[in-house]
Amino acid sequence: MTSWTRHHPLLAFYVLAYLVSWAIELPLAAARQGWLPLQPPYAMHYLASFGPMVAALVVTGVTGGSSGLRDLGRRLSVRRRALTVALLAGLVPLALFGLAAIVEHISLGTWPNIALLGDVDFLPPLGIAGAVVFWLLTFGLGEEVGWRGFAQPRLQVRHGTTKAALLASVPWALWHLPIFLYKDTCLAMGLTAGLPMLLVSLAATSIVFGWLVDIARGNLWPAILFHGIFDLLSASNAAEPTRAFSLTDTVTLMPSDRLLALPVIKR
Repeated sequence: MTSWTRHHPLLAFYVLAYLVSWAIELPLAAARQGWLPLQPPYAMHYLASFGPMVAALVVTGVTGGSSGLRDLGRRLSVRRRALTVALLAGLVPLALFGLAAIVEHISLGTWPNIALLGDVDFLPPLGIAGAVVFWLLTFGLGEEVGWRGFAQPRLQVRHGTTKAALLASVPWALWHLPIFLYKDTCLAMGLTAGLPMLLVSLAATSIVFGWLVDIARGNLWPAILFHGIFDLLSASNAAEPTRAFSLTDTVTLMPSDRLLALPVIKR
């Protein structure tokens, strides 16, 4: 297995990321579908976010040893340029949420309840600060160390940033498949409608994240911050009224000159 991993590091990463995350999510899906007599705690769902990071660390350790792990760690260092790009990236979902709140106020006469941002499904109230840290450490850090920290650079060896991002988006989207068997919003959407939407939206997201990481010279914090804050805002109950700004549980984003629909997955 060690020899195979060294010869096929990218494939080994994808296989291990799926195995780790799906080992956590498939029991939740089986219970929700009535295939298991017991219901595991839904809080397990958040542990699945660390599958890509675990896979990246293991495969990097096998193929690159301690020097490879140090290189990966340097992509998480806090540097001035990376911090500037990260802060700007984090402002994008905040601005979109603010725009949605304004539309809500104009159309419905109400404002989102910001206090609800501190509520995370299946967990005790964390408070807004606690929720921010939680989302950054789970689906922000846990995913991006793998998708942008490991997969994207290896794909860019043979492809440019945009093509590599598009290629990386397919296994990233398929990694989400189990949630269509147990998450309420995804069950309501259905796999037939939800998967194509997810493939398109994550292709666009992968390009944006790939560009952000490139601008930050390989640093991962811009993608982590964008990812974590977007999940915080879109998955919170505070976002529920802003669905007037959306269609079928989607939030409309406009990077550059194109409208892109990102499914709001209640993580």
